[in-house]
Amino acid sequence: MDMEKVMERLLFAQEQMAARQKADREEERRKEKEEMEECRRKEEEEMEECRRKEKEEMEENRRKEKEEMEENRRKEKEEMEENRKKDKEDLMAKLDSYQEKAEIGLNELLARLEDVRQTNRRELQEMMDVNQARTDKKARPEGEKPASANRKLEAAGLREVPIQDTEVMPVGEPKKKRRRDRK
Repeated sequence: MDMEKVMERLLFAQEQMAARQKADREEERRKEKEEMEECRRKEEEEMEECRRKEKEEMEENRRKEKEEMEENRRKEKEEMEENRKKDKEDLMAKLDSYQEKAEIGLNELLARLEDVRQTNRRELQEMMDVNQARTDKKARPEGEKPASANRKLEAAGLREVPIQDTEVMPVGEPKKKRRRDRK
């Protein structure tokens, strides 16, 4: 009986050992499963952290790009304003110089016109003097009575025309003589 008890004990010990081994294997599986779950959870957390960091970096990059674009726009706007002011100043300077040139040209033109007027007055006076001299030469002695036509010529030659009126009077070519008037 002893042997039976030993065998029972041995069987019991084997069963206990098998149960312990089974429990140990289950425990190992459970631990492995927990470790795998822990690893998966850590990986997910790391991935989530990486995603969050990437998102933050992207947002930071977008913000920086937006700030740079706004800064560039502001600089371009300032440059455009400066260019506009410079162009306006250049145009105003050109306009002033054109106005000065126009005034100088106008003054020169007025001076030349005045010179021409004075020259015309002198020439007219000289012509009137020449006509006066001619009429004086043609004058007859006082004893002799000129014909009525001659009196008209003398009266016309003696009449003085003021210089101011001569400027207004038209000066033109003499009238054409017609055949019937030639004799």
